[in-house]
Amino acid sequence: MRLIKFLKIFGNKQKCKLKQYSFVKFDKSSCPSEIYHMYFEKTFGDNLYIFLGEVPNCKSHCVLADLKSGKVIGMYHTSNFRVATEDEI
Repeated sequence: MRLIKFLKIFGNKQKCKLKQYSFVKFDKSSCPSEIYHMYFEKTFGDNLYIFLGEVPNCKSHCVLADLKSGKVIGMYHTSNFRVATEDEI
């Protein structure tokens, strides 16, 4: 329940700045550190993802593929991710 409240507060309805099939990482600066450690650290850690695209009928939410495990995850806010640098790839 607290996660849903967090997503409503910190979810950003901006236009998606990520390009489809780009390498992305979770942007730790997009949320307070205590929220990151409580909810997102175990899920995202320092993993690299492939941005598969934005969900058409749920703007500002995305679908990602974990590069290491191959798992596909979705419905996270696009504003919580950033394009990975060349050094991180």
